[in-house]
Amino acid sequence: MSYHAIIMDLLSGIDDPGVRMEVTNSLYFLKNVFSTGKVPEDQIRDDIYDIVVDVLRLKMPMATEEEIDRTAKEYVEKIMQAIRLETLSTRLLQRRRISFTV
Repeated sequence: MSYHAIIMDLLSGIDDPGVRMEVTNSLYFLKNVFSTGKVPEDQIRDDIYDIVVDVLRLKMPMATEEEIDRTAKEYVEKIMQAIRLETLSTRLLQRRRISFTV
């Protein structure tokens, strides 16, 4: 599933356009930060997890914390996999440019 499709799936059921825009912007920002390679993956993963948990609490107000945590971890894995796949070529090119200029 593409990064965009995962985000749209996460946001399904959230009708507030402001919330949808803020979540989308935040997740795309984190994807862009990840693509630079300057921030550790663990930090990006933790930030994505925090956002996903907040969204799931809005979508699933009756869910237990364990259900939220389990679902959030599934989304984070999907999101991170999509980010890695979509940014792989960009990061490789950046590394090659750096190694060629040294």
